[in-house]
Amino acid sequence: MKIAIDIRPIGQQRTGDEVYTLNLVQNLAKIDSENFYFLLTNTEDETKLRKIRERIFENNGIVPENFKIVSITPASKFLWTFFLLPFWIAKNNIDILHVQYITPLFLTKKTKLITTIHDVSFDAHPEFIKKSDLFFLKTLIPLSFKRVNKVIAVSDFTKNEILKYHKISSEKIHTIHNGGAAEGFFKEYSEEQKNEISKKYALTNPFIFHIGTLQPRKNIPFLLKAYQLFQKEYAEKNPEISNVHLCLTGNLEQHNFDEKIVTTLSQIERETPEIFEKIKFLGFVDEEDLPIVLQMSEVAVSVSSYEGFGLPAIEAMASGVPLVSNDKSCLGEIVGGAAEFYDQNNQKDLAKRIFEVIMDKDLRGRVIQQGKQRASYFNWKKCAQETLDLYNSLGNK
Repeated sequence: MKIAIDIRPIGQQRTGDEVYTLNLVQNLAKIDSENFYFLLTNTEDETKLRKIRERIFENNGIVPENFKIVSITPASKFLWTFFLLPFWIAKNNIDILHVQYITPLFLTKKTKLITTIHDVSFDAHPEFIKKSDLFFLKTLIPLSFKRVNKVIAVSDFTKNEILKYHKISSEKIHTIHNGGAAEGFFKEYSEEQKNEISKKYALTNPFIFHIGTLQPRKNIPFLLKAYQLFQKEYAEKNPEISNVHLCLTGNLEQHNFDEKIVTTLSQIERETPEIFEKIKFLGFVDEEDLPIVLQMSEVAVSVSSYEGFGLPAIEAMASGVPLVSNDKSCLGEIVGGAAEFYDQNNQKDLAKRIFEVIMDKDLRGRVIQQGKQRASYFNWKKCAQETLDLYNSLGNK
């Protein structure tokens, strides 16, 4: 079969979408030598293409014989998805096209269409989405669901949410869990490596760590206020707590940034300037650096009000870092019982759970052990194999 995969997220620092695309393609290359894959991108820049090749393929970016990276330009999203991509698909007689979220609306009948949906937060929490983005999602996702042959949902939670908000047959939707943490998160790193990363990101040990974007659904203002409570409640009687900082990935100027973060930070700075100085935004943390930053942290937190899969939670567990999380949306399904759970709407409870995981050695050890076991359940080879099985099932029809 000829299979085309949209790999535009690779190199775009789009967190979950990029991690999914990169790991899926890497593992398909390891397990499938029979089908031919066209990896579709929207750049002709040779430097960018070289970096994409090197990220996807081992052996210095040498592309296997049954894989080919194809540039389709210009890069305009609308033009690319609805005109250039369908034209290229028809011209090259493609059997299966695999994209994420929005699909072309018109393809030849020969081509089977698959879309991967990570979450439908735009349905569940439209207040978190920019109006311009919301209009396109609300308009184009229902049309995409009518057009596709199969939908990959990354969790049972996401599958049920799709069925809740959209008129689509449940038989069209297949749950294929993401692969979880890459191998680098399971490794142990030297003090020299940790010192280099500490200098690179100006880290101050010890620290609480939050991985993810700064979108409204990530609930960052809630975390900031909980951290303020954590310091107020426990630092006076436990001097070591006063040294615990809060570090967050994400850029304060990124797309769909939660503007309430700025308001909350200003409030904390006015009320408790000494606590405000202990909060640090790291920006985008390089893929190879993230496991080391995680292993340096005292505790990882997941406070999102809505998630489709929760990959950062698995990455934390794989790194041997105790996780404090809520069990809402997909997190209960993905994390299992391998975290210290807090009441989702209670900042004081979150502060308490963080304190307990830092101070109670028995609790800390138990959460770490359970987390490592749970993280090992998810792997990208399994994700790729189940995706390949879906490709083959469509190809045989």
